[in-house]
Amino acid sequence: MSTFFSQLFSENWQRKLIALVLALITWWFINQSIIETKTLVGVPIRIVNLPINKTIEGLLPNGILSRRATLTVSGSKKVIEILEPGDLEVILDAGNAPNEWLVQVGKLNLVSLNPNIDLTNGIKSVSSQEFVIKLSKLITAKIPIKVETPVGHLPHSYMLMGIWPLHLEQTVSGPEEQVEKLKIEGLELTFNLNDISKAELNRLNTPKKGTYSTDVIDFPIPDSWKKVYIPFMNHPWQQINDPKAENMWIEFLRKTFIPIEHFLPVDVFFPFKNNDTINPDIYKLSSDGLIQDKNGIPYLNRQLFAYEVSQLFMETVKDFMQVSIIALPKNEEKHLRWSVEFMQPQTLENRYIAYLENQFREHSSQNRSPSKELEETWRNRFRQFMQTLRLYKSRRQQLELNIDYDNENIVVEEKQ
Repeated sequence: MSTFFSQLFSENWQRKLIALVLALITWWFINQSIIETKTLVGVPIRIVNLPINKTIEGLLPNGILSRRATLTVSGSKKVIEILEPGDLEVILDAGNAPNEWLVQVGKLNLVSLNPNIDLTNGIKSVSSQEFVIKLSKLITAKIPIKVETPVGHLPHSYMLMGIWPLHLEQTVSGPEEQVEKLKIEGLELTFNLNDISKAELNRLNTPKKGTYSTDVIDFPIPDSWKKVYIPFMNHPWQQINDPKAENMWIEFLRKTFIPIEHFLPVDVFFPFKNNDTINPDIYKLSSDGLIQDKNGIPYLNRQLFAYEVSQLFMETVKDFMQVSIIALPKNEEKHLRWSVEFMQPQTLENRYIAYLENQFREHSSQNRSPSKELEETWRNRFRQFMQTLRLYKSRRQQLELNIDYDNENIVVEEKQ
């Protein structure tokens, strides 16, 4: 065996060496001449020389398009076998491109991101399907943001009063067509009250806005909530850039049972259309039991509590409230209806606003006045309180009345 190997390498070794070298050279040339083809999906596209007054939908700040290219690449087997989409980048020069730019990627559009890939010698041809890139005028506009009524639920002991500010704007730059469409549609901002825990609300201190605001609290809206959805942006959820959003809050009422200092007067309203059969000459308000009379003024003889309103509201209206009974025909209602009414509501509203304006000036820099928008928010709040006021006879039991005709009397009793 040893003799065999000795003869194999020693006899005619010069010829054998030449044959081996020639074989290696032949193998190398054949290997280099083998052409393979590969399809690369998701090759990045970079836009260069884009005019400053133009933009392309989906163009990232680094010049890369959000869309990617699919390329068919042919070249030497050695290069093609290791080639990946991330090794290449398509370069498109937009310097003289038309608004409707028909693009077909070729070899000259490619650059290698991998130093081990020699495009000049390793890639023979590149092809792709034609696609259109649309260049649009770049514009900037202010888009109105509508602050919607929050969704979700609050803890039982709190009530939503409002959000401030109600009107915001988002400064948006982008393709003219998209921005103009967004100006028409506007943007929406909606908060979820389920994201606010009772513990968070309990920890909040009452703003120092005066004697009668101790039950009103402000919840500062976290920056993470101040985002709007802009569909054509690369990152659609955008932080609100209106400076007014920096100081944005939700206002809540800590609901408490507020004692009403005096008895409430009671009055009966007789609709004129029924005056032939139902009028004050026929039916009198019975002053017995729950209804008492003092100096000709009937009143509800019951200590009551106001609920779901603020202390400032009650301080404003406490002397101008009454219980009103509507005297309707017996066949229209099982019991007569009643409600709490406020005398001269516009005057009361103005007093409420005047107090808040004074408080605002005292606690603002340079004694400035509140905006018209804020004043309108306060007025809406006052009107809301007139609707939400509930009367309770104890902290557990709401006042409910049964009011009926009894012969020629209108009798008021508590519902059992």
